[in-house]
Amino acid sequence: MPGVREIVAQLEKRLSAQFSGFRWAFEPVSSRHHTGEELRNPLHLVTTAFREKVARHWDVGILVTDAVIRGTTRPFTVAVPASALEVGVVSRSLFEGVDEDATKTASVIIYLLGSLWGLAPAKDGAMHLPELPERMDDITPVDFGGNEAEWLKCRLAEIADTRLEETAAGSLRRNLPLFYLRSLRANFRGIARDVLGYRPWWQPFRLARLTAAAVIAMLFVFLGAEAWELGFHLAPGVLVAGALLSVFVSTAVIYSGQNLSEIAPVGTLTEQLARTRIVLFLCVLIGMLSLGVVLFALSFLVATFIPTAQLETWTGQVPDPGALSRFSTFTAMLGVLAGALGGYLEDNDNLKARFFFDEEL
Repeated sequence: MPGVREIVAQLEKRLSAQFSGFRWAFEPVSSRHHTGEELRNPLHLVTTAFREKVARHWDVGILVTDAVIRGTTRPFTVAVPASALEVGVVSRSLFEGVDEDATKTASVIIYLLGSLWGLAPAKDGAMHLPELPERMDDITPVDFGGNEAEWLKCRLAEIADTRLEETAAGSLRRNLPLFYLRSLRANFRGIARDVLGYRPWWQPFRLARLTAAAVIAMLFVFLGAEAWELGFHLAPGVLVAGALLSVFVSTAVIYSGQNLSEIAPVGTLTEQLARTRIVLFLCVLIGMLSLGVVLFALSFLVATFIPTAQLETWTGQVPDPGALSRFSTFTAMLGVLAGALGGYLEDNDNLKARFFFDEEL
């Protein structure tokens, strides 16, 4: 791709100057085996960048394309960071005909790197990009601020650590549970930052089919006297165990059913791949737990509006707060399991975009 060497030169100059304590290595790779539709699909580009990153053992992968990227939440997008995968995508389409194309593209990549490493967008500086696409030509090269630079130095020190597969722990890759636990311990802070950055507790409000299936199932439970009686009389310990089990089962159904773990070529497990899978699994897990909490609150609220005499007739018990809580836990448990079915039926590209993309710029 024309101009790639100029972009790399800009990146090396700017990053080496500001983070001189680290050695920067860039490996440009060209790929021409893509259709026009694939080049417009941000999910395809992100997964392509991730596969290259894993196969070539890079710390970060940035894919640059001249195509106009089709957005999932907007008509088109300029850049997409995916911190769970540690990759980003940049479109140079808005810079065509601009003399400082390499400089401006490098500035967008600098923004992506900051985003991938835990920095939030800002009103100015390196972590600021114009909100309007037509203003992208106004981008100027700016270094990271003092606090941002200190944060990145700590983050880069973590990334520069020797990977598990390069140490004696690499022999543990045949013992998958132990290798994942070691990867979690080695990347705990980075994994926690990525998971929190995705705000997975908002997933019930982002995945329409999942939430609709859960709410519909819960409403059907409200219509049966037998369900009320069962919910009122189940032991609290049984309900808590059932609720936790439903969250884990639904998480496993969505994670495996949507093939979220199948994001890299079949091959040897690496620390980076293990880390990415842990982030995605935790995002799904927290999302399903959030769904359960929302359904519990909604069920408890609705139950308080049903006449007390009617509930006594159905259940043979006074509907005190404890009884309503047990019933709400029961309905939330069933709703979460139904939500797993809705998540399984969710459009694969839409669901992956929700979990993979930090934002669309």
